[in-house]
Amino acid sequence: MKKDKILLIALASQGRSGFIAGHQLQKIRRRPIIGLLYISSAAESIGVETEILDQYINPFTLDDIRQQVEKNKYLLVGFYSPVVKNNSEASLETIYASYLKKHFPELTIVAGGPGTYFHGHFLDRGFDIVCKSEGDETLKDIIRYTQGKLKLSQVKGIAYREKDKVFTNPDREPIADLSTIPYPDWPKVDLKLYKDHFIPTLRHPSAPVTASRGCPLRCAFCYSPNFWRYSHRVRPIPELLGEIDLLVNKYKVKYILFQDPIFGWDTKWLAEFCEALTLRKYRKLKWMCHLHPLIFRKGEYDLIRKMKLAGCNLIHLGLQSADDQILKNINRSPSEPAILKEIIAVARANKIMTAVDFIIGLPGENRRTVRKNIEYALDSKADMVHFNPLYLEVGTELFENKDKMQTAFSEDEIVKICARANREFYLNFKTICRLSIGIIQNNPRFLLHALLRARMVL
Repeated sequence: MKKDKILLIALASQGRSGFIAGHQLQKIRRRPIIGLLYISSAAESIGVETEILDQYINPFTLDDIRQQVEKNKYLLVGFYSPVVKNNSEASLETIYASYLKKHFPELTIVAGGPGTYFHGHFLDRGFDIVCKSEGDETLKDIIRYTQGKLKLSQVKGIAYREKDKVFTNPDREPIADLSTIPYPDWPKVDLKLYKDHFIPTLRHPSAPVTASRGCPLRCAFCYSPNFWRYSHRVRPIPELLGEIDLLVNKYKVKYILFQDPIFGWDTKWLAEFCEALTLRKYRKLKWMCHLHPLIFRKGEYDLIRKMKLAGCNLIHLGLQSADDQILKNINRSPSEPAILKEIIAVARANKIMTAVDFIIGLPGENRRTVRKNIEYALDSKADMVHFNPLYLEVGTELFENKDKMQTAFSEDEIVKICARANREFYLNFKTICRLSIGIIQNNPRFLLHALLRARMVL
């Protein structure tokens, strides 16, 4: 008997930051979409076959998708949306969905991912169903709907269009026990095709991994409070190590990118995880993670030494601003700049590289605060710094209060300021020396790609 089948699609982003244009970034940073791999495993767990099309790896056109849908009787086609869209503008996902709906009116088209907060954007432009948050269990119910086993009104966690009316169902509770979720569908991707030359410590093949889901914080610029509803859950350490064992032993992975919004927020869990991974003795395995400065609010800097012993060679930190008032304006703590400098110092002592993110254009931003950020970045001795323009995502606190925001710069000015700030940091002699030493210590092969990166930045 032939299995039911669904098609999952990731489209190549056309975004832009203050550092590297989106289309240029795609040339040097390609990572598997781990959200799609989790969704694929969810479908496979109930006996439904999946196909994944990743435009980053295999470029395709609208007509290519049309021909593929013609050849296959899919239960549904799902699109991954990474960034929240403004309802007034068409997006790449809606262009594809509208095209498919025109040619296949009976086809069920679904949107999911972090970018689906504003469901009207999708339901007005070709989509039938929007998964509002965590999609593992929701997709299973959507599949059951396409199989005639459920009504859409019975599916929690979605918004949908039916007979020209839009309905919003009750939210689905976040999955409490992450050990019940199957591993991402790693057999569906060839990790050797994904190359990331943006991270100087990274070795290939690499793989993204999530050790937790959600975030308990309320940063005013972030969509996370709406998507995750402040829930923060960690995977049991034995279950997480099982996936790492699989990636290392079967797929020969040499580098793991932990993509948690806030890795290691539970410091006891972080210490136990590092100790357990160290005992694995994977000498060739290295990893990076995203940490919040307040993880070390109690001065537990010895965790950094344990991270190093477990293979960590890069810590990515989001400071966003060095100005106390701006930090207060975005629901962050004024204590963070001092803590972050201490983190960087301890990381340097343990030969772990550091990267720090800033956002330019936050409420209260002016020339003085921009200069303060640049001087802080240079003084902090971070190996890498990214100055990014503020992007007002629909559903965030800043977006809801955008009419009250006070900033001294236009959007175009902010992009130019970010570019100048990045150049000033990376053309600084001490930065060049520090970054070069860090690369030589951690991954000398990266120097082969340094010219490409320099051309993108300059």
